[in-house]
Amino acid sequence: MKGGENMEEGKLFYNKNDVCEILGVADSKAYKIIKQLNDELASNGYITVRGRVPAEYFEKRLAIKKRKAASERTVNIRKEAI
Repeated sequence: MKGGENMEEGKLFYNKNDVCEILGVADSKAYKIIKQLNDELASNGYITVRGRVPAEYFEKRLAIKKRKAASERTVNIRKEAI
């Protein structure tokens, strides 16, 4: 599993590009969000990496529900069709 891949896709951390894409914000806003979340983690004793934020923490703090994997949706659709 690569360090930059999302949990569903294998990613553990989001970078500026990920945050921009997910939230539809400018680069500067994405960096501010990453810094704020990393400051929160650091104040709780966690080690942080500048410019990256744990995907799980990002999704939790921004109340983003994880989407079902495509394979799960396909299975559910097939079950409903039966």
